[in-house]
Amino acid sequence: FTVGRVPASPASSTGRCDYITDMLVANGKIYIASHDLAIATPNARGKVISFNPTTGQMKQIAEAFGASPFVTAGYPISLAFYNGQLWAGLDDRASGAGKVVRCYPDVDETWTVDTSSLNGPVYSLLAFQGNLYAASFAGGSPLVEVRTASTGAWTTSYTMTASGTEEHLKSLIVYDDELYAIEYEGTTPTIHIKKFDGTTWTTDRDLDSSDGAVAGNYPENFLLFGADLFLAVRSTTISANDGFLMKKSGGTWSKIVAAENISGYLGELVTRT
Repeated sequence: FTVGRVPASPASSTGRCDYITDMLVANGKIYIASHDLAIATPNARGKVISFNPTTGQMKQIAEAFGASPFVTAGYPISLAFYNGQLWAGLDDRASGAGKVVRCYPDVDETWTVDTSSLNGPVYSLLAFQGNLYAASFAGGSPLVEVRTASTGAWTTSYTMTASGTEEHLKSLIVYDDELYAIEYEGTTPTIHIKKFDGTTWTTDRDLDSSDGAVAGNYPENFLLFGADLFLAVRSTTISANDGFLMKKSGGTWSKIVAAENISGYLGELVTRT
């Protein structure tokens, strides 16, 4: 059933919300990032709102995103709550430098720019071992970059070496005290699950070699469910039956659903005991 409708931002030129790009639960609220104009570059429009599931109230957080006087250089595509602040990674739809902004929700009326020089659109933000990590969608050399808490400086944590078509890193998640990410490149193809123990990045599962993943089998998202980690891998076309689901349990990956039509994300709806 419908619990609310995301309004257009003040920066929208269409009067509508085109996409919901990310959702985050924090402070007893649901924070929702949206893209409110599907084709504008580099100052695509968008906003972040909070939704109170108890009262049904929706409230815009700080400024909207768009051309000046709004926050420039893209719309919010990833959210994180870190060090008491709400953080948003931007996508300028032009593969330019990645921008990350932050604010104290319900307190600040403007976003503070934390960096404008990450390596491309910031597709994922996540805190791990006290630092903030960002994964990028960038041609040539996608990176996972880290903001060190003690200095506030952003540096490179991992560089993807494969180069071809649509190469990107995304879907950061913490599982069993390690940081996981997806890397994808569509020419070779290279479709890997990567993990980081705080010191070293390794390939935890080679999906193209071990599981038959091909170009167009885009890994969508990780999901923690109980003590296990799941991953959805999209079918190559909307009608193909070549998508699959992966599960990591007890330290081992296995393909639990094979050759199915999979076109969306994993999500936990209701847990029953």
